Amino acid sequence: MFATYRIASFIEESAARWDAFVAEALLAARVNVLDSYPFQNSVRVLYQMDVDPSTLASYQLHVYDKVAKLSPVLIYLDPGDPARAFRAITQRRGPAWTDYLVAQLTTCPRGLARGLHGVNGAIAAFGSYKELLDQSVAHFPFPRLILTDCYRNWEVCYARIREFLGWVEPQASSVA
Repeated sequence: MFATYRIASFIEESAARWDAFVAEALLAARVNVLDSYPFQNSVRVLYQMDVDPSTLASYQLHVYDKVAKLSPVLIYLDPGDPARAFRAITQRRGPAWTDYLVAQLTTCPRGLARGLHGVNGAIAAFGSYKELLDQSVAHFPFPRLILTDCYRNWEVCYARIREFLGWVEPQASSVA
């Protein structure tokens, strides 16, 4: 992918896709859930392309401007300590996935420019990306909910999500 796109062409194509998505979403009678897409599939790619911070900030503002009509909200599942999260994820997903992730984080333009190698280089990249995500979430101009440690207590997180979204729990009825 990094050989196919340059930063400008990626941003141009991404902007066109956001335009198309927003146009379709405005006409549809549904709720769209973008599972990590605004960050994972755009900000992460630009991060890996080693985009400069001002270009990234400009891109994000452009996307926020496009999606504002949709009244978006963000539910961010904060993984906590990036090194711990990296190790937990790779342990669960196994060696093949770990090798893939290490290669993705160390052989992209950003990883190569910083001389990142192996698992330690991937953990450093993962930590740097987590910092970028934290900054992005902090500057997200729409309502947001940040959740931590959900993997330890999903019921609490689900309750917070329902409250954040204004979903009311059905009342238990008692029959006499």
